[in-house]
Amino acid sequence: MADPKTLKIEQELLTARAIAGGLFAVLTDLMIAHARVIGTCADDGILHVRAIADESLAKLEAEVLEPSGDFVDAGSSIRAKVSTILDAAEANARHALALPPTSNTTN
Repeated sequence: MADPKTLKIEQELLTARAIAGGLFAVLTDLMIAHARVIGTCADDGILHVRAIADESLAKLEAEVLEPSGDFVDAGSSIRAKVSTILDAAEANARHALALPPTSNTTN
């Protein structure tokens, strides 16, 4: 039988993955919807949403509690992971709108 602590960590990992998937879906839909609302140029709509998201992401700060009891800065790590989700959502939105990829979304 698996250790209860291991099961808890695995459940938290599954939850984190589900949250990332949900964030990806929401961001993709937001980019597509905003691009359609802008009307004149879908690319401008996606770039506008991405600029707002990047500006907001730059302000994100986070500390996590280490097993040792110390708090450590996790902001840069979290920002990098969210940025990866943003890149994927932008690539998905661009594909859905038949727009060319950008340098951020070709990775």
